[in-house]
Amino acid sequence: MREKLLISILFLPLLAVTFRSQLLEAALWIEEEYFPINEFPVNPLGDTLIETSAGLALPGTNDSLLRCPDAEGIKKFAKLVGQGWSKSVYRLRNHALKLPNMEGEGWRRCRWRWFGSMHTELICMRKARETFLREIRWLLRLQGDPAVPRLFSYCAEADNPTIATELGEPITTLKLLKYPRNEMLEIFHKMAEFLARHPGLRFGDLRRQQFVLGIHFLPSGHPYTQPLFVDFDDVSERRDGDYDDRDTASKFYRSIARDFLWQGANEAQKALVAELDVSLANDQLTMAQIAQNIQNMLV
Repeated sequence: MREKLLISILFLPLLAVTFRSQLLEAALWIEEEYFPINEFPVNPLGDTLIETSAGLALPGTNDSLLRCPDAEGIKKFAKLVGQGWSKSVYRLRNHALKLPNMEGEGWRRCRWRWFGSMHTELICMRKARETFLREIRWLLRLQGDPAVPRLFSYCAEADNPTIATELGEPITTLKLLKYPRNEMLEIFHKMAEFLARHPGLRFGDLRRQQFVLGIHFLPSGHPYTQPLFVDFDDVSERRDGDYDDRDTASKFYRSIARDFLWQGANEAQKALVAELDVSLANDQLTMAQIAQNIQNMLV
C-alpha cells in the first residue's frame, strides 16, 4: 500500500507537467463557466457609475467634467513627471494628467495575483480604475478647499481612466531649504490647516511627496504658493462622530514637519516646537495644535 501511495505521489506531478496545457485549458474553462468576471469583487465604485450623454460618471458629476483623452497620444508628447504604484503623472501645458501606470507595483502584484486567469488584464484594469474613482470621489467632494487641486476633467471608462487637475511642483527638501524661514513655515502651516480642517478623514500614509506646490493668486493679482494634497489612494472616512486626528498629527509631525520646524528656529520658536514634542510623547498631539503653534512661529 505504501509503495502504491509513493508511486502515486511521484507520478501525479509528472502527469501534471506532461498535460499542463490541457489542465490549464480545463481550469480556464471552469473559471469562465462558473466564475465569470462580474463575480470578482473588484468594482465597488465602478458599480455606482451612471451612464450619461457624455460618458460614465460618478453620481453628482457635471457633464462638463467628463472627457476621455487619447492616453497613448498624450504619452508621446507630454512630459512624464511622476510615477506611483498605480498611476503615472504627465505634465500637459498647465495640467497634471494622471494615467494608469501599467508597469507600477500595483499592476505587478495584480498580475501575479491573477496569473493564469483569462481575465487578468480586465481584472487589473478594473482594480486600477477603482483607485482613480476613489481619487475622483475625494476631489469632487473637496473641491473648493484651497489645498485640494482643481479638477478639470476625468474619464471613468474601464480601459481609459484618467484625471486632469491643476499642476504643481514637487516639494523637495532642497526647495524648502531655499525659502526664507517664514515662507517655509507658511507652507507647513497651510499643510497643517488642511489636515486640521478634515479631522473626519483617515490618512493611511502621510509623506511630503503627497503634496505639491501650486501657484494661486490673490484678488489683487499677487501670486502666492499653496501646497496641494494630490494623493488620495490611502484616504478613508472615519466612523461617524470620530474626529480624533491624533494619528494624522503624529504622522504629519514625524514624517513631514518636525525636522524643518527645528531647522533655524529662534528661541521662541524652539519653545513652540518643544511643546509639540511633549504632546507627541504624551500621545496628545492634534492637527489643531500643530497648525496653531506653526502660526505662532510666523513673524
